[in-house]
Amino acid sequence: FSNNIQNARSDAHQILERNEGSRAYKNPGAFVNAVKGETNNIAAHIQHEAGARINETNKFEKENLKGLTEHSARGEVGKIHLDNTKGGKERDIFVSRETYNRLVNYIKENDVFKLDKSSYYASLKEAAKETNQVYNASHGLRWNFAREELEKFMENDRTYDESLILVSDEMGHVRGDITEHYLK
Repeated sequence: FSNNIQNARSDAHQILERNEGSRAYKNPGAFVNAVKGETNNIAAHIQHEAGARINETNKFEKENLKGLTEHSARGEVGKIHLDNTKGGKERDIFVSRETYNRLVNYIKENDVFKLDKSSYYASLKEAAKETNQVYNASHGLRWNFAREELEKFMENDRTYDESLILVSDEMGHVRGDITEHYLK
């Protein structure tokens, strides 16, 4: 079975075109604001503001909320602890005070924040259409985050290499050069 998968993967690499361009949204603010449904909209804001993967925005409980804190490039932000990350590496993500408060209030009212992925993807598709942007699923928001966060660190007197490492860490990667993939 694993041989079949490996063969299919090898064939796909030879046949299919690889997207070498950017997957970032042209106007991420308009895109995120156009996402319909409270849960979907909060998730989109978290992905854009924190660079979180969709599976990392899947479910939040009161225990994930770590309060407001000071971020070296963004000032006061809300801190959310992730323990369901790719590779199992726990980390904290940071969102705007407004998004954090929306998440806190949502959890107060509903006990848990749970994302329905199919509804979320449908909302993202509709938001892309509504804002006349190419649909790049939720991962496109990680591309926007990487670019925006790198710029913020550099505006706060960090070198390019330092900024790459800091952004990489916030995105849950282990090497700074991985961030460069998102800067294309």
